[in-house]
Amino acid sequence: NVITLPSGITHATISGLTITGGTYGIHIITSGYITGNTVNNNTYGIYNNKYSTATISGNIITGNGSYGIYNYASSPTITKNTIISNSYGIYNDTSSPTITGNTVTSNSSGIGNFNSSKPNIFFNNITRNKNNDIEVDISSSPNISFNIYDNISGTTGVGAYNVKSNGVPH
Repeated sequence: NVITLPSGITHATISGLTITGGTYGIHIITSGYITGNTVNNNTYGIYNNKYSTATISGNIITGNGSYGIYNYASSPTITKNTIISNSYGIYNDTSSPTITGNTVTSNSSGIGNFNSSKPNIFFNNITRNKNNDIEVDISSSPNISFNIYDNISGTTGVGAYNVKSNGVPH
């Protein structure tokens, strides 16, 4: 049930699979293309580890115990995924991912940014998450622009043109 892309593999594609019930649904140590999969009921749905520059697109990521997508010291491109009912939808730890066009909803927390993370978070729908839609610790400096979200914890980072789910500007 677990797929690992080890270092040295630079052009792997994981597509069209259902991955269920492991510690890591997909574990990425290098680059690759993760597209069109269903990743559910793992501890970590997709884990980007150290220097991963993977492209993660068009996946359905649900019900993972700790994280839908966990980025550690990596800079993946995360686009057009549906991320629902995980503990954290997307968690950035010392990472600089580009996160665009995703639906991140009904998680315990939507997108967390910690330990000097510098993500670009653009054009996402990040709503109805239990604790916070976006969390930012004092060491992180995300660029959060053109998103729909209702609440954010933390005050660091930059951004503009965000709106709440009712259409009111932030």
